[in-house]
Amino acid sequence: MRDALCAVRSNQQLGALLLCGVLAPLMLAFAVVVTAALTPGYSHVLHTASQLGTPDKPHPEIINGAFVLYGLMINAFAYGLYQALGRSRGARVIWSLVGISGAGILMAAFFHTDSKALSEPTSVEGLVHAGFAQLAYFSLVIAMCVFAWMVRHDSSWRGFAQFSVAMVVFSLVLSAIYRLDFVAPIEGAVQRALYGSLLLWAVAVAVRSLRLAANAAAEGRGGEDGPDEARGDSVAAFVLGHSGVRTEVDASQRSQDQRGKE
Repeated sequence: MRDALCAVRSNQQLGALLLCGVLAPLMLAFAVVVTAALTPGYSHVLHTASQLGTPDKPHPEIINGAFVLYGLMINAFAYGLYQALGRSRGARVIWSLVGISGAGILMAAFFHTDSKALSEPTSVEGLVHAGFAQLAYFSLVIAMCVFAWMVRHDSSWRGFAQFSVAMVVFSLVLSAIYRLDFVAPIEGAVQRALYGSLLLWAVAVAVRSLRLAANAAAEGRGGEDGPDEARGDSVAAFVLGHSGVRTEVDASQRSQDQRGKE
């Protein structure tokens, strides 16, 4: 009984951490839309999201607060993903990289960007802001590559290796284009497409992880057998196997089965 309760509690905690990966990008997108609506003359095509947080804007506290909250939530998601991926060495690397990405966005909130086009000089504070943003971007891109390598042969993550690589390539192409001067008139649109691809990846991975965790929780509670029973077994082992919970539950179940046969 204690083992079963531990399994349920473990999955509840894991679910809360993984849910942060879904909510963080949605919260940030909502904050951008709301802050932009409250900023006269702001254009989603021309201006970057960070330009909503400069002191000359009417409500910089909204977007800067959203950056801080996003960073904290992404760090929580990073730890949940580490658990969902089995606490392996590769999972630890992903945890570290995604965590660094979240920390980069969080720190960027404390240094304001410049309200200028790409072709114009930037201040020291603007360069620091850009540095943290680049740290957040490239650490997440590397994490996506490591993730793609880890799950390339895992049936539970079918298609996610290709999806991750596609998002990496797409974002790198946009990143190269973003640095060209002629992009200044559509700087905001390019930035949204660039970072939007990364946020889409985070949401997709979080949703799949939540589904795997839910299947594992159902298996741990001894749910009814169904057409996905075999898949549920592999999912449960995938999520709980390295925590020690699944091993104890299986040992207890085998002991009960043996006594029943006797």
